[in-house]
Amino acid sequence: MTTTAEATRAGAPAKRIPHGTLSGYQYHRCRCAQCREAKRAYESNYRRQQAYGTWQPLTDATPVRDHVRALMRAGIGWQRVAHLAGVQAAVIERILYEVSGRPTTRRVRHEHAAKILAVQPCRAHYSPGRLVDVTGSRRRIHALAAVGWPARYIAARYGLNANRISAITNQKYVQLHTAQDIARIYEEIRGVDPEQEGVPPVAVLRSRQRAERAGWPRPDQWDGDIDDPAADPNATAPKERADRGPEQHTRAELLARARVLHDQGLQPAQIAARIRMSERTVLRWQAAWKQAA
Repeated sequence: MTTTAEATRAGAPAKRIPHGTLSGYQYHRCRCAQCREAKRAYESNYRRQQAYGTWQPLTDATPVRDHVRALMRAGIGWQRVAHLAGVQAAVIERILYEVSGRPTTRRVRHEHAAKILAVQPCRAHYSPGRLVDVTGSRRRIHALAAVGWPARYIAARYGLNANRISAITNQKYVQLHTAQDIARIYEEIRGVDPEQEGVPPVAVLRSRQRAERAGWPRPDQWDGDIDDPAADPNATAPKERADRGPEQHTRAELLARARVLHDQGLQPAQIAARIRMSERTVLRWQAAWKQAA
């Protein structure tokens, strides 16, 4: 049998040795510490189970094959399953397909079966390039806009393409790694004041006004699963807002806060952005204060 070193000297491409496995020791003839330990563990387990009469190294491959096919239907490829299970791709390939004219594997090692069956169809197991529903990403971008984060400033902050972020909101699907990036950004800045991070007050105000006109919920209105297409932000809106209209329960408070900000020397656009009102309203209030003075 030609060893890996001999194959390399002969000019043939060397096969990757699965170190720390029985295959690495027996078939690849590797004698590294990891492969020797795998051989020792195998023999120890073999002798122990032989003594108890429980030695059954192989099990039916049919349930494993059905499980892998179910994962594939759920969008997790068989090579991805091998990676998640920590087994060689060739193991699953032989379970699923004929290889070099040989029929599919009828029996598989117990430890391989256990590892493969442990892989479940969930979002975390998808390949990073897999397309997923864009709903959660769109809602996060809109929610950030509702608190004053325009797409171009989010892009500048994280070194992203502003047009790409805006385009995502008009798509049906987005790659998983992009959705994960947007979710991470959302969690980082959802509670951060954009003005304190350098976003101009005018840009903050325009972003909030645009979101208000479009009816985009704020982050605090998404207490439920923001990725669930059936989720309703109105169902989780604060009770105070539901019982009393926003104009009734906030106008006096906003007027008082605007006066404090005015006394601190802030410009009308800055005040408007802070209290989420139009600059025209703030200017009208300031004119009334001057007349009353």
